[in-house]
Amino acid sequence: SLDDPESNFGNAQRGFLEPLGFSEANQRPWPVYCKPVEAAARFNRLWEEELPGHSVFDLCLLGMGTDCHTASLFPGSPLLESSNDEPFAAVEVPSKGWRLTITPAGLQRCGRILVAVSGASMANALNLAFREKVDLKAIPVQILKDFADRVVWLIDEEAASCL
Repeated sequence: SLDDPESNFGNAQRGFLEPLGFSEANQRPWPVYCKPVEAAARFNRLWEEELPGHSVFDLCLLGMGTDCHTASLFPGSPLLESSNDEPFAAVEVPSKGWRLTITPAGLQRCGRILVAVSGASMANALNLAFREKVDLKAIPVQILKDFADRVVWLIDEEAASCL
């Protein structure tokens, strides 16, 4: 549900789309009224119908969890090793349930990616994210290294304290 406090789109809607008067006609929320796999399939069709061959997002805003996940690409996610070229997917996350997320293929199709990381609790995760050795299974946010020329990290001093 978009009312769920863990709904990124719901939070974006409440936090800045509505306050800025962003037209609902230009918003593309997940079809959360469907089962997760069907919702992802519908969302993929929507993008292909409305924007065939174009970027998924001109600007994609992400965060990172203390476990080094980004989007809903958690450690051990099967999407990290998948050859799926769909930009969006449903994935079941242990102890969290089903999530709808952008895939590595979807990130590849984004114009610019902003990653906001703040707070002392993120220092260790951020240090792991910037390690030279890539370990996507354990540190999923490292998928962004593949698109480094289009990624901008917004990091506060507390999060950067271990860099």
